[in-house]
Amino acid sequence: MTISELKAFNIREEKIEKERRFRAYISEINQRHNKIRKRERNSLRKAS
Repeated sequence: MTISELKAFNIREEKIEKERRFRAYISEINQRHNKIRKRERNSLRKAS
């Protein structure tokens, strides 16, 4: 494996890892948002 191949491989690995972290972050935000929306819906039902 040449140095340039190794660098390309490492860059690809880093990109995959960043994408994985980003998806996890977005998923966490979505879960928080859904939880808040669920709570709002429940409080609206109780009020009416």
